Amino acid sequence: MDDKSEFLVAIHELIEWFLTKQKGISEKNITEFDKKFEQLRTTFPELIGEQEPGDMISAPYYEQHQKATQIEKLVAEMIGVKWSEYNKIVNSL
Repeated sequence: MDDKSEFLVAIHELIEWFLTKQKGISEKNITEFDKKFEQLRTTFPELIGEQEPGDMISAPYYEQHQKATQIEKLVAEMIGVKWSEYNKIVNSL
């Protein structure tokens, strides 16, 4: 990843971490949900596609993920990163 992409990922993760901490959502619950989600992706790739676990409304950190993504998109625009191109980079990992 280039510097701008790494910066955007870091911003997203930092915001999401802080917001989940403020809401009392444990890292254990997040990790458990993410692992189950990735098992579903393996079993039903056609249903999951490129969605992230935090995009599922049933995710314990759904709201926090959505807010972090909004800020991430805003910063991407500010630093001249096309969201569609950035998303391809992140999804390729």
